[in-house]
This record gives sequence, C-alpha cells and structure tokens, in this order.
Amino acid sequence: PPPLEALAESQGVWQVFHGVEVHQPHHGLGLSKAGLMDFQAGHAGIHFVYLLPLDEHHLLVEWTCFEADRHSEICQILLAPELPWMLANWLDEHLGKDWAVQRSETGCLPMMPITPPHINSRYLSAGIRGGWMRPATGYMFASCQRGAEDVAQQLLKAQAQKRWHLTPPRIRPSALNWMDKVFLQAMRQHPEAAPGWFLQLFANTTAAQQRRFLGDQPSAGDLLAIMQALPPGPFVRAALPRFSISRGH
Repeated sequence: PPPLEALAESQGVWQVFHGVEVHQPHHGLGLSKAGLMDFQAGHAGIHFVYLLPLDEHHLLVEWTCFEADRHSEICQILLAPELPWMLANWLDEHLGKDWAVQRSETGCLPMMPITPPHINSRYLSAGIRGGWMRPATGYMFASCQRGAEDVAQQLLKAQAQKRWHLTPPRIRPSALNWMDKVFLQAMRQHPEAAPGWFLQLFANTTAAQQRRFLGDQPSAGDLLAIMQALPPGPFVRAALPRFSISRGH
C-alpha cells in the first residue's frame, strides 16, 4: 500500500467494504443479473450493496461505504472480522434466515490523488501505490492490465538494451484525473446528494459510455455526456478553486 504521506486525504474519501460469500440453498435469484450500487437509505454518508449470484446456492454480497475519515465508527465496523450488523440485517431482509457466511473479506481503498513513492529508475510503484486505481471509483482491474502490459514492454526493452531506466506508465488521460478531483471534492461537500448523482449518471448515459468512462478510455463525446448527466451547480463550485489554482500556475 502507499505510505500515508503519499495520499492527498483532504481531496478524497475512503472506500471501505465488507464482503461475504453466502451459501443459501436454492436462493431463487436470477443468475444473469447482478445488483450494483444498490444505495441504502437511513445511513449517514454513502452506503450501497453489491450482489452477485454465483450459482443456485451461492452469492457474493458486499456492503460498501464512502467515508472521509477512515477511523470513523462505521469504517471500524466494516473492517472488523465480525459480520457487520447492517449487512446481516440486509441478508435477513433479502434472503430470509436460511443463509450462512462461508468466507469474508474487508478492505479500505484510498479514493484520492496519490503521489507514487520514487526510489530510482530501476523501480516502479504499481497498483494502488502507483496511482493506478481510479480515484473517483476505486476501479483498477482494466488499468492494472494496461499498466502491467506497459511495464512488461519496458522490461523487455531494458533487458535487450542493458539499460534499466523505467518510467511510470500513463494509466489514464489527465482530463480524467482532473474530473475525478472535481467529483471527489463535490462528494466531500455534499455526501447526502452523491447517491442521486450516481443514479442520474446511470440514467442519462448509455452502458457503453459508462463502461468506457469507468474503464479509463472515454471518447470526448463520452466525457461531454458524463458532464451533461450531472447537475452543474455543485460541480462548478467544486471545480472553480482548482481552475483558479491551475490558472495561477
């Protein structure tokens, strides 16, 4: 993981989750559909559930929240090895009582700008430590594939030339990094409104646009569609200080 001094904590949030693999005989849920970001009302901040049926008897369920303070009470509940009460209540409500947890995992991801630690030209920081994770979403699978491919090519070239000078791969366009900083700032300022923003985004853009945007490979049209799908007020207010700083430099 990146050292704390590499994290811009004041510019982002922590994504904290507790996930479980659940066994329930004949749960009856369709195997061709997954529940993504099912927002949970009644909790301070941003809380949602992922649900992925594995087969007729097993499911993956994850309770996730976005929190500015990773030491908050809710984060500590989710990071504990015991099943969080809110996830247990959700399982009871949606699956009944005939379920059992077979395994679980917890995590705390820094959704914020990261300055990769630098040792020398023979070493590269990768993954979260290298800033490969998308700050505004926590997604990293596709960016890790591209980053690993870039590093592999550099290693082959360095071996052939006997010159070990490695440079960090360019994971995503700089415009996306700027948009993520604005989105995270707006989310920190208005956490109660963020679930509605996500729902607006999903409702007013196509699945293909969302996939390219979340996968760090949007077109200019995708970026415009994303911006038009969100309310301008809070994002303009979040962007103005950053625009002023950029102009000042």
